[in-house]
Amino acid sequence: MILIPIQSIKESHCKHNDMLIHLDDNTAVDTDLDLSAEERHVLQKLLCYKAFVDSLEEFCRKKEQAYSVGWNNSGPIRESKALANVVKQMEKELEAKLKNENTEES
Repeated sequence: MILIPIQSIKESHCKHNDMLIHLDDNTAVDTDLDLSAEERHVLQKLLCYKAFVDSLEEFCRKKEQAYSVGWNNSGPIRESKALANVVKQMEKELEAKLKNENTEES
């Protein structure tokens, strides 16, 4: 997953930065258009968890906890297809990272 801020012009002709998440299947998720505010908040948490967890299982537990708490304790959020695709990519990358770390320790 690659996070790339880009300049774009929307229909309103207002310039602003978008955050695109490029996935391995050559698609991209525009966090501004494809995710709700609640999902963007949860995604921020997941990006941090991905950097610090020690296992995929721990990441999945943290993900479920974040989904149930929601945004600012607003309650559960429902995972959209776009968020599901991003999370699937994150899990794949985390597995590779953990495997690489385990190989280096051996």
